[in-house]
Amino acid sequence: MYPCSKATCNFGRCKAERSVVICLCNQGYTGRNCLTPIDACASVSCNYGRCVNEGASYRCQCDPGYEGSACDRQVDPCASFTCYNGGRCHPDGHRPLCQCNPGYEGSACDRPIDPCTSFTCYNGGRCRLHEQQPTCECTLGYRGSDCYEIEVVDPCLRFDCYGGSCMNDRGAARCICPTGRSGSRCQDDICAMYPCANNGQCVPESGTRRCICQAPYHGDD
Repeated sequence: MYPCSKATCNFGRCKAERSVVICLCNQGYTGRNCLTPIDACASVSCNYGRCVNEGASYRCQCDPGYEGSACDRQVDPCASFTCYNGGRCHPDGHRPLCQCNPGYEGSACDRPIDPCTSFTCYNGGRCRLHEQQPTCECTLGYRGSDCYEIEVVDPCLRFDCYGGSCMNDRGAARCICPTGRSGSRCQDDICAMYPCANNGQCVPESGTRRCICQAPYHGDD
């Protein structure tokens, strides 16, 4: 009778040497009958990780932030991270943290800061950048660094009467037009609006005009 016929090797195979029967176990098993799994992790330390059996061998599965065959080396999170525009990277636990230079923000310091977003100009004033600093451009009647102060302003200061003279009429600008001009801002040329026909000569007069006609023509126009 073949000696291995009565042998049970479970996770292995039987080998007969003369009258002696032995079990040759598959990888990952041991024992007389190849029934005991080998714990390769029993005497292994994975430090910052956990041991995973792989047959008769093992591997260390590292926790986030650690590397190496025994998970004993801390990963520098800044090694593969870029902080732009001169920002500096500092480890924050297992994460990279950028310390941005003035004027920039964002997780990678890649977004310019608009100083006007946190700067208030009152009473309709508009924020403008001057040498990278926010300043207020105030509307008429207001002044100050934030346009909060009321300013008494001559209404004629920014009012064009197109050759006429501007008069402050109880806080409102009013134009006094010269001869030959009309309109709320003296913008109309009377002779251009009402030309004399047949090459007649237009002579501006106060608030109107008259025509000097060429012979043989006559009449007001």
